[in-house]
Amino acid sequence: MTMPKIPRNIRIESVPTNDPEKTITTEIYFDEGGRSILSGDYKPRGYRLAAKLTKQSGGLATYTPTDSGCALIEEATRFSPKKLGELAKTIKSHPRYRPLIQTTLAKNNLQLA
Repeated sequence: MTMPKIPRNIRIESVPTNDPEKTITTEIYFDEGGRSILSGDYKPRGYRLAAKLTKQSGGLATYTPTDSGCALIEEATRFSPKKLGELAKTIKSHPRYRPLIQTTLAKNNLQLA
């Protein structure tokens, strides 16, 4: 019998923008960390908040990582589904939540709807 896979990310919300085809989708996830293949920088392991610019086109949702942003919320040596759930419940009140959305909006010349 195969064990069900435990999700390592939880979607928080979709924030509408002034462009009806674009939304900011926020999620919290566990990142294994390590060296980035794009920048060569070291990323610590832990829980991150992502604000992704999502484009809706013909029923298909896409996003480009360079149009999005993420922030380390809490360093952790291992993944805990319980901890991910706890963070998901309180992430909207975290001091980095709204600024990350605002940065993603500004980066893409968008505003909240």
